[in-house]
Amino acid sequence: MNGTGHSLIPNFMSSLPKVIFLSSTPAGKKLLVWLKELPCQIVLAETDDRKLTAFPPCDVAFGYLYTHRIPESEFVVPYRWVNFHPGPLPEMRGRNLAYHAIMQGRPTFGATIHYMDRAFDTGEIIETVHFPIEPGHTAGDLVHLSHKVLQSLFKKYAPLLLRGKIPSAPQAAGQYYKKESIKDEVDLTEAQARLVRAVTVAPRFHAKVSIGGRIYNLVPEEIRA
Repeated sequence: MNGTGHSLIPNFMSSLPKVIFLSSTPAGKKLLVWLKELPCQIVLAETDDRKLTAFPPCDVAFGYLYTHRIPESEFVVPYRWVNFHPGPLPEMRGRNLAYHAIMQGRPTFGATIHYMDRAFDTGEIIETVHFPIEPGHTAGDLVHLSHKVLQSLFKKYAPLLLRGKIPSAPQAAGQYYKKESIKDEVDLTEAQARLVRAVTVAPRFHAKVSIGGRIYNLVPEEIRA
C-alpha cells in the first residue's frame, strides 16, 4: 500500500486496541504470552500453523513467521497487517532464503518487519536488520539468527504498533524466490567418492569435510537413520 492510506490509521490510546496474532512456529507461542501482558485485546490468536481465511475486525494484525497467505480482502484498510519476515528486504522475498543467500555467496543476511500489502513481501518496511554471513554458517545458522532478530523486532515494535501506525518506507525493487524443492545431494568427483568409501568403516569411522572451520561427518544413510 502507498502513503495515501496514512490518515486512515487511528491512534488507539482511547481504548484497548484489538489485535490478531498468527504464527507457524513454537517461538510464536512464547511471543503470544508476552503480547498478552501488553495493553491490548487479542481477538484472534493462531499459533498451530492452521490456514485461516476469516478474521474478526481488529486494529492491528501480526503475522509472525506465519506461512499461509492472508486474503486480499484484508488489505482494504491500509497498514493494519504487519509481517515479520525471516530475510532482508527488499533483496530477498519469498522462501528458502537462507539457502539462496549461501548459494549466491552473499556477504550478509537479515530479517525485516514490514507492513503487508496484496503482493508477497512488498509492503512498506519498518526496519531491516542485516548481519554478516560467516564462512562456517549453515542455512540453519542463518535461520536461527534471523529468528533471533525477529524476536527482538517484535518486542521493540509491538508496543508502538498497538498505538497506531509507525513510520515506514516503500520498498525498492527486489528479488522474489518461489517455494521449490532443494537438491540436497552433493555431487562428488569419482576420486572423491572413492575416498569417502575408502575411509568409511561404519559405525566408527567416517569421511570428514572441513568447511569454514567446521567439520562435517559423512555418515551412510542407513547408519544415520
